[in-house]
Amino acid sequence: MFPRALKNRDDAFWMLEKAVDALALRPGSPSGPPSLKLHILKKPGSGSDQLENSLLNYVSGLGEQVSSRFTLEIQPFDLVP
Repeated sequence: MFPRALKNRDDAFWMLEKAVDALALRPGSPSGPPSLKLHILKKPGSGSDQLENSLLNYVSGLGEQVSSRFTLEIQPFDLVP
């Protein structure tokens, strides 16, 4: 939904908050609310613990209805020569 490469961590977190908000607002189906997955690709070798913790704290602040459906996956992308 927000495919962008960002170098500034503050900008990255702001964009990811927007992505989480967009996921949280997705309408449910008659069978129930959809699961929400935010899949982030990061530069190989870069740390992501702080980002992961910040995003999980943000999601938990959105309430149980969102946080119970939410998964976060952060993976390094493959560099192709």
